Amino acid sequence: MFLAYTDASVKNNKAFLAFVIVFEDKSIISKRIVIDESDNNVAEALAISELLSFLKYYNLKDGLILFDSNGVKSQLKKRGRKIHKFLPKDIKKTLNILAFLNYKGVAI
Repeated sequence: MFLAYTDASVKNNKAFLAFVIVFEDKSIISKRIVIDESDNNVAEALAISELLSFLKYYNLKDGLILFDSNGVKSQLKKRGRKIHKFLPKDIKKTLNILAFLNYKGVAI
């Protein structure tokens, strides 16, 4: 079981993406990426995508993902075109498998 959190911020057309994974044994994995991007919602979506890629690569399935972007949550529910080109096609399925919730505890 793990708990993961994603976040992103944009400053001067640079997006800072990050995720942290905390495991039951209290071990921690964190990653930070800097890319050229000016849209905060796209940056938040890319942070989620990076985390999902990492989880898939290491076959980590039993966990909870937290994020703090209501814009991304809204666009995921509506399949908003603005962010979906940056996310895997099966993102909703993947997130549901991981018992995905945002930081307010609202399921997608």
